[in-house]
Amino acid sequence: MTFLEMARSGAMQNLFTMMAGLLLATSASHAHAAGTCDRATAEAFKACNLSAGSDYDNAVGMCDNIRAQSDKQACISQAANDQTVAQ
Repeated sequence: MTFLEMARSGAMQNLFTMMAGLLLATSASHAHAAGTCDRATAEAFKACNLSAGSDYDNAVGMCDNIRAQSDKQACISQAANDQTVAQ
């Protein structure tokens, strides 16, 4: 069967349709995976920021137990610096 005969018989159209479908299915699978990775990354970033905020709140609570005002302020400043570095 020559190329022209194959094209006329619809065999090429069937092959093209099958390949296009396979490509589309593969692309959709990768797009879903990318979406999943993007969501996981966003949630990890959110959790990290929440953890840094929680650590800061905990540190400030401990700083509140320091009697000397200058030491208490130094402690709070250190907690703020640690939070900035963590984020």
